[in-house]
Amino acid sequence: MKATIQSLLLICVLLCFCHCGHQPYPQSLMMADSLASACPDSAVSLLKSIAGTMQDEPEATRMYYRLLCIKANDKAYIEHTSDSLILPVLHYYIEKNDKRHLPEAYYYAGRVYRDLGDAPQALEYFEEALEALPEEGKYPLKGKIYSQMGMLFLYQGLYNEALGVFKKRHICNVELKDSVGMVYTLRDMADAYRNIT
Repeated sequence: MKATIQSLLLICVLLCFCHCGHQPYPQSLMMADSLASACPDSAVSLLKSIAGTMQDEPEATRMYYRLLCIKANDKAYIEHTSDSLILPVLHYYIEKNDKRHLPEAYYYAGRVYRDLGDAPQALEYFEEALEALPEEGKYPLKGKIYSQMGMLFLYQGLYNEALGVFKKRHICNVELKDSVGMVYTLRDMADAYRNIT
């Protein structure tokens, strides 16, 4: 009897947590988000297969779906040819002051503008992404932002600026204990040093 009461109490507590805060997204979107980094082609296919069902979803779910489409395409090296997908998503998260998705929306806006060849606009969005990240905590996105900024500086021949950003990226890698990231960052730093001298 005591175990049954404890089980019911645990279920009630879990239900309260589920109904507080963020509305849960459909499982298919959560799966697509997980697949985006490891198997981006599978994430793209999954997102295409559920496109028709998104019309009846709440606006928050539709915007998250669009953000995931941009993310999956980016991870699958599908070049962005327009900002028409990212801008409504970005404006939505800015308007809602969504601290959960806003940094990532800014980051992908930067990625889109990088693909469009607009380095100044891309850098501006990467700066916004850094500002949108919470002060406390270690975030893998921070290192990615610094990586993208550093590469943009490097491609423009701004080697000192690139080096400064790569040093910040290295600090992120050390904090996250990301040894693979450290190797790539040290390579990029070496490239910047080689071009400075």
